[in-house]
Amino acid sequence: MDKIICSKCGSEYSIRKIHYPVRDTDTVDCVVCDEVLKSWRKSTTAYTAKLEVRRVNHLKPPK
Repeated sequence: MDKIICSKCGSEYSIRKIHYPVRDTDTVDCVVCDEVLKSWRKSTTAYTAKLEVRRVNHLKPPK
């Protein structure tokens, strides 16, 4: 499993590859700020992400 850090809020995820027999298009989004962590298009490799460390102090306050 690889690690990935959200570029918007800094939350840390473990990310796992999954291989499918058919092509798929989708994204994995940050559960803290909705930023796209990983995306794929017409690929047989998909991803899942598990939140390991939640960081919210990088987020800008709502207007």
